[in-house]
Amino acid sequence: MRVRVQDARQEGNYYYTGYVKLHDLADSIRGYAFEKEVLDKAVIHKKNMEGSVPAFAVTFRMGQDASITAAGEDLIFETVEYEIRDGKSRAAAVLLMDPDLIEEGRAAVKILLVSEEKMAKLEKNQL
Repeated sequence: MRVRVQDARQEGNYYYTGYVKLHDLADSIRGYAFEKEVLDKAVIHKKNMEGSVPAFAVTFRMGQDASITAAGEDLIFETVEYEIRDGKSRAAAVLLMDPDLIEEGRAAVKILLVSEEKMAKLEKNQL
């Protein structure tokens, strides 16, 4: 997976925020194994998004071995190990949309560079 984050900011030791162009998001998550219920919701979101794409956010958890490369003011994150934590159904809807409809849009993105174990502890406020 490779994702280019615009206006990228590091918010902590392992937490980044910014924006991702919708067509870059689609390219990044193509092939992701979405659950059936997520894809069912994506079909509904797609219908609602065809008039105009509302603001939404996607959260990725990436392995701590992810590489980060600066490209101007953007950061490019590359990793093999990742999962979509939040915003799955809207992200999946982007995959279903006509490329012309997502050409100009972008979504907020959060990236957590943590292992699955550390993510579980974060969710339980144990860190």
